[in-house]
Amino acid sequence: MVAVMRQLGRMEEADEVERRLKSVREALADEPDSEEQTLND
Repeated sequence: MVAVMRQLGRMEEADEVERRLKSVREALADEPDSEEQTLND
């Protein structure tokens, strides 16, 4: 998605998408497998 946005010249929007994805990945990496724990409790 980001690659297509960059090809279309939408650099600022592509940067924002990358920033948000990075934030989500970091948040997911910091969390234990809470969904798995919830299902098994």
